[in-house]
Amino acid sequence: PIYQCYWSEVGILSDLMKIQHQLSNWDFLQVTLSVQSSHSKLSSWCGVHHPGVQLPDSTPRLPSIRSRPVPQNVPSSSTPPLYKWLCTFHNSLLAKFTLYFYQILGDNGVLNNVKGLHSKFETDYIQRFHSLVQTTNTSCVCLIFDSNGIEGFQGPEYRLPGSPNMVLTGLNSYPTMISIPQDFDFLPHKANIVSMIMSRGLSSPSTGLSTHHDTKLYCTYHLAQVDPRVTLVAVLSTTTSRTRERDSPVVTTLTDLVSRLRLHHIVQILKS
Repeated sequence: PIYQCYWSEVGILSDLMKIQHQLSNWDFLQVTLSVQSSHSKLSSWCGVHHPGVQLPDSTPRLPSIRSRPVPQNVPSSSTPPLYKWLCTFHNSLLAKFTLYFYQILGDNGVLNNVKGLHSKFETDYIQRFHSLVQTTNTSCVCLIFDSNGIEGFQGPEYRLPGSPNMVLTGLNSYPTMISIPQDFDFLPHKANIVSMIMSRGLSSPSTGLSTHHDTKLYCTYHLAQVDPRVTLVAVLSTTTSRTRERDSPVVTTLTDLVSRLRLHHIVQILKS
């Protein structure tokens, strides 16, 4: 029925928009519930629109969230364009989910599953972060979260009612969501990074990046806001002026990462 088809589409889109909003607030429990809901609705899509049509699904489950990339290799003749777009949107959000909560998923013993899942996404953020550090003069790539204004925020994990309430203040109110490498020493850089996030310096219109040089620490910072509370930061070693000339490949890669984390490609698909 048209009514049922319409509300199934609206329900899926509503869940995907919730995921994006909840990701920007770094809320693990709520994002997990929305991911499961959207995946269930996408999986039942053909039962509503094309009864009897089975969608192939051979990708492994991620135990901690019980979700997976939605298959997009269904024959085009049987796949509505809207379904393909919603699958692409869902998978892009799931890639962000595994990036934003990489540490939590690792702490819960499913890190190997996460690494395998990342390789199935169009953009493997973890691999690209590692590649920047290993092949360029980038010392660290990280995501910083701004928790100011979120009442009672103590971290992305679910906390039981009545748990001790320790309000994050100062530099601690800007926790690191993920850092590659994980053992990078943030102490000399954290104050600089937080100051730059708070100042919201002008970013380049072509790259979306804000660049700052520190002559005392011999480093360059590239920053970009990818969500309202999430900032992508790259710390580069720039011991000489010639080192800065080699930043171009880094800027190109960061520009693409920023665009994808902002989901620009999802909007472009609609325009095409």
